[in-house]
Amino acid sequence: EIGVKQINPKTQLLASNVKGAKANKNIPKDTILSESHISYPYRAIAAKERILRNTLITSENTIIKKFWGRKPSGALNSLKNMENTEISRSLRSGEIVKINDLRPAKLISKGDIVTLSYVLNSLELVISLESLEDGRLGEKIRLKNTESGEVIKGKVTGKGSVDMWR
Repeated sequence: EIGVKQINPKTQLLASNVKGAKANKNIPKDTILSESHISYPYRAIAAKERILRNTLITSENTIIKKFWGRKPSGALNSLKNMENTEISRSLRSGEIVKINDLRPAKLISKGDIVTLSYVLNSLELVISLESLEDGRLGEKIRLKNTESGEVIKGKVTGKGSVDMWR
């Protein structure tokens, strides 16, 4: 807010800036409007229903919703490239999803039988191994050959699949 004598083109709140906004409170007649008097709309991804921690984020459990005021830092407005991403803390219905609420999803659990692919020149080897630990996309995990007992490391590439760690 500024005094009447300090209004100039740089500090003036234009009608185009106010269009589509709404008042934060009752504004008395002849009041010079300032940014503190109005809220602007913004769109953000929100939880459609309660989302529990460690749940995959999907278009089924989220919605793009209109909010008023200042857009929170890290608020998401698109689910593009969010496959294999999960919520790191529980969210209430209607709560805005922020980038800090997300992490790569656990794609492999300890004890899962996973498919390991190994390509050497034109030869591709595909075997089933037991996971000795949980794994998220891109993580290095230990795997056990149930027949030989040998333990090797693999890099998680997808749900139930790993590549040989080199």
